[in-house]
Amino acid sequence: MNIDNLRLGIDIIDNKIAQLLEEREELVKKIGREKKLASKNILCKSREDEIIKRLQKNTKLDKLLVKNLWLIIMNHSKIIQSLV
Repeated sequence: MNIDNLRLGIDIIDNKIAQLLEEREELVKKIGREKKLASKNILCKSREDEIIKRLQKNTKLDKLLVKNLWLIIMNHSKIIQSLV
């Protein structure tokens, strides 16, 4: 397999990741609306900690990488929820 084919594989995976993040964002918006209706806080630190621990446990990826990626994703989610 040459480098161009390998890069094509990465491009396909990157597209799937972006699509999944879009789907996640739609769910985040729905959760934000529900929180607003129920007068709940956007921040749920225990839920964030639970997600990071679960993901770190269930992947072979570096634990710090998982934590940093999901902190970015969750921070963006809080911004989205604050805007709905």
